[in-house]
Amino acid sequence: MAWLWQFKRSNLNDKLGFVSVPNALATLLVAEGSASRVYSMFKMLDRTPPAPPISAVTFTPKPVTTASPADTDAGTLAATGGTAPYTFAVAPDYDDNDSFTVSGNSLRTTKLLAVGDHEVVVVATDSVGSRRPLAITVSVSEAAEPEAEPGPAITGVSMAAGDEITVDSPVGTLVGTLSCSGGTAPFSYELTDDEGGNFRVAGDRVETAVSGLAEGAHSFTVRASDSAMQSRTASKSTTVFAA
Repeated sequence: MAWLWQFKRSNLNDKLGFVSVPNALATLLVAEGSASRVYSMFKMLDRTPPAPPISAVTFTPKPVTTASPADTDAGTLAATGGTAPYTFAVAPDYDDNDSFTVSGNSLRTTKLLAVGDHEVVVVATDSVGSRRPLAITVSVSEAAEPEAEPGPAITGVSMAAGDEITVDSPVGTLVGTLSCSGGTAPFSYELTDDEGGNFRVAGDRVETAVSGLAEGAHSFTVRASDSAMQSRTASKSTTVFAA
């Protein structure tokens, strides 16, 4: 009859005097009835040392604004140490954790977020079950106002003739009425050269700004602007006659 005994290394050293083998187990088959106790089998089994744990989890942020929609990529996760491959997941039961999810190694938003700092905890797990958490702050900035797209260009600035102007015409005499072609109404007008203060604009009217203009040709420059950020400049002229 035989018995199968399994000993730890310390038992073997104490009972059998074998040479010490670190971290080993032995299986010993002892045949009873023999005066010399023949040892028919002795097998040493080495135990694999434990895998190293994950040593660090890092996060590289990306811009997030109040206009960023759900599923915006908020940043990239990475782990070192441990045994690759790694998986990442949002830890439950933290204030802002329902605002985020993980896809692969990307931390992603689940909804529009208010301006300010949002805290989330992510847990990295390696292929042998080592886990390490990381607390992350995602800073959400105010979205910039979208820039309006420029509209069609103003293709021309016209001036319909007004009153006949003489050397004794009073202030406010109508020189001409302005209009535009192209562009996007409504339009506004200003004088970029008023001939030294001789003319002025009131709405779409060009008027005399002084009385007693000298006889002859006079010129000024008008800039028209529309509601879609387009503008155009044009030179105009009028003639002052004798009284």
